[in-house]
Amino acid sequence: MRAVLVLVAACGSGTPSPPPGNTGGSSMPAVPDLAAVRTALAPHADHLFDDAAIARGCPGDQSLGDYVAALVKYGTGEPGSPDTHRLTGGCGAFPAQLAPIDPPRDPAYWYCRIDSFTVDPAGESPWHYELRLRIRQTDRSVDLATFGCPGTP
Repeated sequence: MRAVLVLVAACGSGTPSPPPGNTGGSSMPAVPDLAAVRTALAPHADHLFDDAAIARGCPGDQSLGDYVAALVKYGTGEPGSPDTHRLTGGCGAFPAQLAPIDPPRDPAYWYCRIDSFTVDPAGESPWHYELRLRIRQTDRSVDLATFGCPGTP
């Protein structure tokens, strides 16, 4: 009988312990990957870039949805294309050194990117554009006021 009591005391009430680092409070949501960033942007497809975003390289003649579609198109390419295509992105910590076009650092937000690259087989005519933004960690809402769009033709 004594061994059973020791075993019950050692095992607790049957309620699992929280994983290490989780104190039982609210847990932070998973950091968004490229697909999650695209999903967060989708409801804002008709958003037009404001003057500040245009000054940070975003197109004045495209909506956010049109620009993201162009990034995806050029980053994924046509089937059978001899060109090299790369579409990457997601969220994480802000870089140690921010560029002037980057969204401002804020611990309540993730620093996020969609990066699109294409180059022909000869390595000439590279096309590399990005969308830089921040997404609030608590509710995954997009900060529509801090877009930056670096790129090289």
